[in-house]
Amino acid sequence: MWRRIYIHDKYAARSFPPLFIVLTSLNTSWDTIKQTSGVSDAQLNERFRGTALVAALSATLPKRHQPEGYILPPNQALAVPSLAELSSRCTGMSPEQIEALHEDYQEESNLLAEYDLAEAFNRARELVLDEMMWGQPA
Repeated sequence: MWRRIYIHDKYAARSFPPLFIVLTSLNTSWDTIKQTSGVSDAQLNERFRGTALVAALSATLPKRHQPEGYILPPNQALAVPSLAELSSRCTGMSPEQIEALHEDYQEESNLLAEYDLAEAFNRARELVLDEMMWGQPA
């Protein structure tokens, strides 16, 4: 799920169907966010607020009980289940469907790896935590 949250904004920018109905209004691409020349901190924060990542972190960070893996940084969201694992999870799917699903997961993982979002994750997390602490946008 986290992999899709991270790449949602790229897909939205490429006019793919939205992954989550609640996030359909978000349409900031990582390419836009990473263009920071001449952009104030306030403008950059506003760009981050328009991402699925900030929406997801805003919903998950306030939770008191966060089991391991509840929030996955980008580098931990790259893992793709094996064909065997997908087959055991999706017993009603044909081998061709399992293979197509695996290919989709691999494509998502590759896209996420291209974005190198470790720094963006940290900034988004800091933004959400600041807003939680101070009760207003940073």
